[in-house]
Amino acid sequence: MATKKEFITDITNKLGRPLPEKIEPPDFRDHPADGLYDNFSQQDFIDQFIRELEALSANIIRVASINDLPDAIHTFLKESDIKDVVVWNDDTEQGAAIHKACDAYAGQKKGARVIVWKDEDNRDELISTVEQADAGVVYAEYGISETGTVVLYNKAGKGRSVSLLPNNIGIVLNTKKIVPRITQVFEQLREPAIDHSCINFISGPSRSADIEMSLSIGVHGPGEITVFLVD
Repeated sequence: MATKKEFITDITNKLGRPLPEKIEPPDFRDHPADGLYDNFSQQDFIDQFIRELEALSANIIRVASINDLPDAIHTFLKESDIKDVVVWNDDTEQGAAIHKACDAYAGQKKGARVIVWKDEDNRDELISTVEQADAGVVYAEYGISETGTVVLYNKAGKGRSVSLLPNNIGIVLNTKKIVPRITQVFEQLREPAIDHSCINFISGPSRSADIEMSLSIGVHGPGEITVFLVD
């Protein structure tokens, strides 16, 4: 198999062009959208995010602090009557809180189990298991107030399938990480993009419509999304 450099060299030779040694990103002098929300406070962004997300038919659960997150997730799983829940293989503060809640729930509900997305497991078997799960619980790096979008970083141990295949998804988001527009997220992506396989933008439950504009929910992704907003 050709290396990346060999592959690009072959293409440039066929196009009769020199091999580019360095790519300079464009320097945009004007940023008219930067001042769009100058009068907004962080609370304004939170309120806007909630309005947009609710308009997308997603659910919002307010959580006072990270210490209260396990109880909130536990209640969500119990009220949704979840049996199999999938989580990332992650030991961050948010990841640990998610694991704590899910493990406690599985210990109390008969037949319930926690499935951890481990990159070293058989991928085909893991995807098949996750596809049959009742719910997945993950956390977002950012929220975009203008569109009610949550941004997930995916890599080994934090598979995209966890937030894509189960019909019911819970997403943890710290209110401090809510930004006005997608441009603010892009400004932070250079380093994470190198270290992650996918940057995932989710705006509400999956929606699909046919030629007659008949709307279907959950055909190409989760049919129900719940965002835990942690203050």
